[in-house]
Amino acid sequence: MNESEIVKLKKEIAVLKKDNELLNKKLKDSEGLKTHFISNIMNEIYNPFTSILMLSENIINLNKEKLEKASGMADSIHSEAAKLDFHLKNIFAAAMIEAGQDDVDCKLTDVQKLLDSTIRKFTSSLKNKNIKLENSSTNQNLGEVNTDKDKISLIFSNLISNAIKFSNDSGIIVIDINKDNSNLTFSIKDNGPGITDNHKEEIFDRFERLDNTINSITGGNGLGLSIVKAYVELLNGTIEIQNTNGTKITIVIPICTTENTDDDLFDDEELF
Repeated sequence: MNESEIVKLKKEIAVLKKDNELLNKKLKDSEGLKTHFISNIMNEIYNPFTSILMLSENIINLNKEKLEKASGMADSIHSEAAKLDFHLKNIFAAAMIEAGQDDVDCKLTDVQKLLDSTIRKFTSSLKNKNIKLENSSTNQNLGEVNTDKDKISLIFSNLISNAIKFSNDSGIIVIDINKDNSNLTFSIKDNGPGITDNHKEEIFDRFERLDNTINSITGGNGLGLSIVKAYVELLNGTIEIQNTNGTKITIVIPICTTENTDDDLFDDEELF
């Protein structure tokens, strides 16, 4: 082997070494993000569940003369149960998406009623940050729309939760929902810091957090927007993100042309 071949071989080894170091770093970062993800998932299940148990025990142990306090505790239990329901639905949805077992199930759905019931589940979160939610829809009477009710419901929930999470205290969230003969369009705008153009795709990554601090003030497990993206794609829809003194996310979902006539087993307000 001559000198030039030895030099060439050394360069190739150096390149391979650098690539190997980069790969190891990516694997380490990935494991760190997954650990962070699991930690957040555990907190978001354990915390509401612990609150429900403690509040229930307090109601059981109330003296008869203090039963009026039970009403306030029941409200807190309902709020914590709604949080738990939301997080579990996201976990189950992510598992189904990962397994490739999530199909489209279209049926006639009162979308305005579905949106209103979804908003009610976030009453406590809105109140805690003193956020006002406004509906700027021009079409207030949507009627029934042929769509996948469960997927649309979870899309609404995740977009509303995300808007609350990143809105400033005492801010305003503006939603808009409309339909035409072909599409259902839903948009939601918060008054938070906005998203830079180079981060617009990253926010839909399941394990990507723009703030990876373990005790980030915004919390969250990273599932929400990844599920929104997966469901919108499954429904052949589109997502658009705009920075307009905050973040505005708009989804357009084509109305289904076929319908599943099976009746719902549960009402929109039922948990789980």
